[in-house]
Amino acid sequence: MWPVTFGGIRAAESRWKVERPGIGAIGLRYQGSVIAEKASQYGNLVALCDVDRHVREQARAAFGSTAAIFEDYREMLQQKSVDVVLIGTPDHWHAKMLMDACRSGRDVYCEKPLTLTVAEGQRVRDVVQSTGQIVQIGSWQRSDHRFRLAVELVR
Repeated sequence: MWPVTFGGIRAAESRWKVERPGIGAIGLRYQGSVIAEKASQYGNLVALCDVDRHVREQARAAFGSTAAIFEDYREMLQQKSVDVVLIGTPDHWHAKMLMDACRSGRDVYCEKPLTLTVAEGQRVRDVVQSTGQIVQIGSWQRSDHRFRLAVELVR
């Protein structure tokens, strides 16, 4: 058995002691639910967090009703079952949630933009470096064929 990362890349060693990492998703409106659904191919959705009760309950129903639900992401980060965190919240929350997740020992996938200022980016960099966590920022619109075509048409 080969451990896999979310991108499907095979690795010699896994960061986790389990075959399928536990996934905690923060922010479950459109983009957050899209990344949670994609990530569920590679791990188990064990925790879902959204400030809107209706959204989090709807997400739990859509993803099989076994995941714990949370209103406050900080409570979700206390769950031992969460190995990795997905962040699909409004932009102004990305940096704080990412730093809190890294400090709690979780690897993170976060939608762009990561930060709103250069100083905030420097703080994120320092936290990621000091914790050694793996962080990936989603930039699919930069490589999607439709966006590439639009760039070529403009050029």
